[in-house]
Amino acid sequence: MNSFNYTGTTLFSMLMILVIIAMLLIIVINYIVKVRVARSVTVTRKANRVMHQAIDMSENLIVQLDLKTNCFHNIHDERLPSDGESGIPLDAIRGMVHPDYVDDFDNFTQGLRYGEKQNDHLNYLFNTEYTLGKPSRYHWCNTNGVVENDSDGKPANIILTMIDETDELHIRQMSNDLLTGRPADF
Repeated sequence: MNSFNYTGTTLFSMLMILVIIAMLLIIVINYIVKVRVARSVTVTRKANRVMHQAIDMSENLIVQLDLKTNCFHNIHDERLPSDGESGIPLDAIRGMVHPDYVDDFDNFTQGLRYGEKQNDHLNYLFNTEYTLGKPSRYHWCNTNGVVENDSDGKPANIILTMIDETDELHIRQMSNDLLTGRPADF
């Protein structure tokens, strides 16, 4: 009977040692996972910081067109007129597009809205009456749009980057005029 108790005690001790080893393994694995997650978070934060710095250095206007409300919201830079949390109606932005480019603008937004395209690009004249702090005049706007889908895979938002290329185009035109000997027309 004494050897039975001894064997039972030995078995119990071995099980306890295995449980302790398993717990230590779990603690070590948990620590390794925490360290890796912390490193990933640090790398992601650095990348986001660099991305924000790059965006801040650019002259890009970044806006979101909410397809449920049909309103634009400023994401980066506040150059579009602010209409509080409700946003700026699509029709108000559409009204800032030069009449010669309204159809192109409509095709651009509709193609993204209805999922015909996941991203697109458009150059058009945009009235800067409310933007850039400059007098009302049309500027050449280079716009890129990308669709942000909801959890069902349907278009929910269109994210747009808008770049005013007017000055760059004028410089290119003047350079071309100097090279060709023709005077600049503006």
